[in-house]
Amino acid sequence: MIRWTEVPKARLAAMAAASAASTALYFYDYAFGFTFLLALSLIHILLEFPLDSLALRQLGAAIQGSARGWHAARTATAAPRARPASSTASKRAKQSR
Repeated sequence: MIRWTEVPKARLAAMAAASAASTALYFYDYAFGFTFLLALSLIHILLEFPLDSLALRQLGAAIQGSARGWHAARTATAAPRARPASSTASKRAKQSR
């Protein structure tokens, strides 16, 4: 999914530098490093909410479309049912004989 082999070298170097800087923050002052990275992770989660809502809407639309297609296919292939004879009509037929 991530395809690490296709990541540009500059971006890979930036990620490695960010990871090293995060570790250096912990070594410098554990409380500050923890607080800073916690705030960064919370910002990351908040910024992902619009993407999550978009994904949920698309998933709902795909499920709804699939259910409509399944229902349409099922009703199109269903054989028409024969109507049962009513009890009064069969009684009249027996009486007239």
